[in-house]
Amino acid sequence: MDSMDDIRERIEALERQTEQLQHETQALKAPTYTIERRLRWWRGMACGLGLLDPRHGARDARPITPSRPGFALGES
Repeated sequence: MDSMDDIRERIEALERQTEQLQHETQALKAPTYTIERRLRWWRGMACGLGLLDPRHGARDARPITPSRPGFALGES
């Protein structure tokens, strides 16, 4: 019966280790959530400021220049 007692002790030790690791994992999740929340906030601020930039649309627009005589706006 010594082997059964040894097995029980090993199982109990593994259960304690597993429980300790679960607590440590939970403790590590809290700061990670805070960092993710802050990153989302800063990303939202950056996108919001980018949309408020008056030059926002001007970067992507092509200048309209006549390439031939008689060029009218709206023609391609």
